[in-house]
Amino acid sequence: MSVAVVTGYVPLPCDHRSADDYAALGSQLLALCGKSLAFRQPLADCWMANWMADAGMAVEPGGKDTAAYHAVQHEKSRWIARAAGAMAGVAPVFWVVGSVVGWGSHMAWRLRPVEQKSAPH
Repeated sequence: MSVAVVTGYVPLPCDHRSADDYAALGSQLLALCGKSLAFRQPLADCWMANWMADAGMAVEPGGKDTAAYHAVQHEKSRWIARAAGAMAGVAPVFWVVGSVVGWGSHMAWRLRPVEQKSAPH
């Protein structure tokens, strides 16, 4: 069995990246991975956005901590389930945020290994 990487994107308005930027970062991520699957869909196709709309709640696209943002976060579990069913011979399936390849050097300090000190003899 091999490992699979899954990512996805729902375009929502934001100030820090365009939809094209997110698409480019997702493509870079997929190029780094062996077995992988990426989803892209409009907010109207997210199960939670539909559930909220059916319940009479407003689901306006917007930034973090909006109903639309949370609907996208909850869509990830459905994408993982769909990927697990679509990719034979794969276990486990990992979710990776597509923009991880764009974090750049400003995030590198978080990714440095912890220096191990030898135990006193």
